Amino acid sequence: MEESDAEDELTSFLDDVDKEIITEAPPEAWYQPKAGDVLEVEVERCRSEGGEDRKLHKWTLGSPAPVTIPGLDVDRCVRTMRCGETAFLRSKKEVKAAATLRLLSLERNEDILGDGRLMRRTLREGRGWKTPKAPCEVLLRFSWQALASGDKIPETGQAAKEVAMSIKNGSCTGSADWIPGIYGLRVLTDLRVGQRCLVQLSSELLSGSPIERPPGSGPLEYDIELLQIFTFEDISLDRSEKIMKKVTREGDGYSKPVEGATVKLRIQVDGAEREISAEAASGRFCAALEEAVLSMKKHEICEVRCSDPEACRDEELAFGPGLLVVFLLELLDFEELDVFSSAENQRVEYCSRRKEVGSFFFQKSSWRQALKRYQVVTSNLGYLHSWKNEASKAQAMSLRKACHLNIAACWLKLEEWLEASKACDAVLTDEPHNVKALFRRGQSLKELKEFREAEKCFRKVLAVQADNKEATRMLVQLRQMVKSEVEQQKEMFSRMARGIADTENEATELPPGNDKPLEAETRSSLPDSNSSQLEVKDDALEEEEDDGTLTLMGISALLACAA
Repeated sequence: MEESDAEDELTSFLDDVDKEIITEAPPEAWYQPKAGDVLEVEVERCRSEGGEDRKLHKWTLGSPAPVTIPGLDVDRCVRTMRCGETAFLRSKKEVKAAATLRLLSLERNEDILGDGRLMRRTLREGRGWKTPKAPCEVLLRFSWQALASGDKIPETGQAAKEVAMSIKNGSCTGSADWIPGIYGLRVLTDLRVGQRCLVQLSSELLSGSPIERPPGSGPLEYDIELLQIFTFEDISLDRSEKIMKKVTREGDGYSKPVEGATVKLRIQVDGAEREISAEAASGRFCAALEEAVLSMKKHEICEVRCSDPEACRDEELAFGPGLLVVFLLELLDFEELDVFSSAENQRVEYCSRRKEVGSFFFQKSSWRQALKRYQVVTSNLGYLHSWKNEASKAQAMSLRKACHLNIAACWLKLEEWLEASKACDAVLTDEPHNVKALFRRGQSLKELKEFREAEKCFRKVLAVQADNKEATRMLVQLRQMVKSEVEQQKEMFSRMARGIADTENEATELPPGNDKPLEAETRSSLPDSNSSQLEVKDDALEEEEDDGTLTLMGISALLACAA
């Protein structure tokens, strides 16, 4: 049913019935029954002559309800309820009727593929809002059994077992007898933790599956329960997936530590456990630990896997050499820092400390760690127009400019030329003749092969500092590059001109053994009645020749300009 149709149905229902919710459904019971679902409802009827009639009924929604209350459509009533809800309903029609309904259980039926080949019946709803999203890992308890004519075949299948399944790259792997191919992923995609369901696969979907089934068996039925979801996050600064964080226990709330906040951690490496207290992103520990802490919530537990030797080198934590370093981390507590709400002078002090940490990483050639620290400063000092303390404002502007220049230097080291140019532009907007910004922008434009613009930058540097030897050297290099580029263009235009000239010669070349031009021979072989059409064709040919001449003239002009 479409959303608009459902709203119309609800409006029509409320026009006919008064509904009073006595007991709310639990928060995780978000689903309302639809046709095909199997319901278990306790119906307590209020009789006009007094007394109550209470009975338990179970039926498939959409088929005739086993209970009839004059003036009250029980089928429509339960469609407005959620599992666990108790409601009192009274008819507004002439035939006065009332009843109390309790929706005790709900088995939700879904046709996942829409063609009956993959059916799922939810026996128990899950809790929370989280569903498996790649990349992640899920812990399942499942069993399966072969069916024949809708009945289970004795002594077949697999007893219930718990398996950790990996979801990534459009597949779900981890057990040979799991639902094959993309269909196993389709079954899990919208499940919630604690949800239990029965899944039936047609024989058609089992082709190529390693599962051995008895002869004559039909579909398979899986009994699946989702026990836990472990999310994965790429916390490597270059998004190379060399540092992956797997959340094994969700944290509290939404807050995470900011850089410079004091954090209290419990870390476990190779079975050894210890508690440490440190300043977040201070450079005391390896990049794998420090970046993981910034992504955690209070009381969160995660497993960090690092395959980058440089990012997990740590003498204090005694991380040994190896292709993969794995450690468990729990964020016990952290200091709440609200930088944006702090006083102007305190914000300047905070950003000064962050810049110092960035410079520490820069000296260690940890360009990306340095870059992130500098970006924290420019983010915190982005808008200074409303600052009232002029001294703090001047310090903040100077600090922001220095960090933009350092960001450009980091991008140059990482060979991200366009990003380096953007960082320089942020400085040149306020200070058009800043020598460092002009020089670094010239460097980035040179690598982007924008030689003319790069030359302008270095000339501006020399206009401010005439004795700048590096700018002079860059100009010499640029002139050589421009000269080489001009030579390449001349060669390209020359080849174009030769190609067009050859094409024109081929078009006017006479056929062998014939003294007449091709056009004259063609004209003499055609009837006189087509003479008007031939004249049109001749005119078109002359226009093509004129176009070719113009093209040659244009290339000649280009060659003259290049010379």
